[in-house]
Amino acid sequence: MHETPVARPRKGAKCRQPDLTDTRHSLNKTQREEGQKKEKKKKKEKLQAEEEEEEEEEEEEEEEEAKSKDGDEDGERASDWT
Repeated sequence: MHETPVARPRKGAKCRQPDLTDTRHSLNKTQREEGQKKEKKKKKEKLQAEEEEEEEEEEEEEEEEAKSKDGDEDGERASDWT
């Protein structure tokens, strides 16, 4: 029995690169890059918003601590109670 020949590249031949002139390929690449840029931008904005929220929470906690040290809402100092 004779085996059927298999189509394979010649020894030493380089792999075929995608045709860069193909508009579909280049469009897909640019769309992918734009999508990645948008995702990075969204992530950056989300992180920035989270940091701002954390800073605001810290400021509120500091204000509450300062109030508790100074006194109640009535204006009385903690030292008046002792």
